[in-house]
Amino acid sequence: GRTGDFQRYTVTRGNFDSVTVTFPEGDQLNTKSVQVNVAFTGNYTVSAALNGELLCEDSKEAGNYRVDMEEGDNRVAFYIKDENGNVRTYGKDLHIDATPPQLSILHDLNGRSTSDDHVYLEGHTEGGAVLTDDDELYKKVLLAHAHGITHDESWMEEAPHEGPWYYEMITLGFNYRMTDIQAGLLISQLKKLDRFKARRQEIVARYNEAFANVEGIIVQKEIPESDSCRHLYVIRLDPGTLSCTRREFFDAMQAEGIGCQIHYIPTYFFPYYKHMGYERGLCPNAEDIYKGIMSIPLFPKMTDSDVEDVIHAVKKVADRYRK
Repeated sequence: GRTGDFQRYTVTRGNFDSVTVTFPEGDQLNTKSVQVNVAFTGNYTVSAALNGELLCEDSKEAGNYRVDMEEGDNRVAFYIKDENGNVRTYGKDLHIDATPPQLSILHDLNGRSTSDDHVYLEGHTEGGAVLTDDDELYKKVLLAHAHGITHDESWMEEAPHEGPWYYEMITLGFNYRMTDIQAGLLISQLKKLDRFKARRQEIVARYNEAFANVEGIIVQKEIPESDSCRHLYVIRLDPGTLSCTRREFFDAMQAEGIGCQIHYIPTYFFPYYKHMGYERGLCPNAEDIYKGIMSIPLFPKMTDSDVEDVIHAVKKVADRYRK
């Protein structure tokens, strides 16, 4: 064999057990933007590419990444690099179809025909159907069916906004989001209401017990005579105890694999009411509370293990940011 001087090199394999990258499922219709969630614990950087073209490089942020796609087939890739320079690739092929349905039906929103070559719909659309090739009418109908609320940043007046939970009410609207079929299914769910309520109350009791003495976390109090089903479990972050912003706490929970939400934005913050003359400062107590509230998971199908995961994450993040 050969003789001589040799150098020894130590190769460290990457550990990506704490990394998850979640892509949207299935084909994406009527949109060109998708959200990809990147969650990790530790020192990692994130780079992303769309169809081979770099979108971001060496970002240290976990959370949602917005990817503006191209019509047709797309390849999205996220490259996660650890502190030793090891890289793991997470990719997915997504098909984008943002072309509105093309219909050879000419009529206005009342179903009145404007051509002899048409399909007559009047009297047969009780479940809720509107057909139009007018972009402005489409936008108005879309807003009208959901309280005038939009999550589309291109329609918002105050984008960029404070976080991924943000939405805007930009006009008056209605609640036309539930179909007759969904209403029928809901009636059958009423038979399970007592069981759903009991499970929610069990989870609330466990949360209350777990967070009772956690500095920096304020829980909602209930009067003794209440018998609430608790649609939401809202915690309030104490800015005097925690050094983080709500967005930082929110993102840290996401990194722990726990999805949270903010309920609710004060109504008069929305553009529709701002244009009527309502200004911030109108309800100072509500605004102060809003700055620190966050809803954590609460639903009947949560297992005991799920509940403990949420508790662990809240305590861990609170400990990390406690002054």
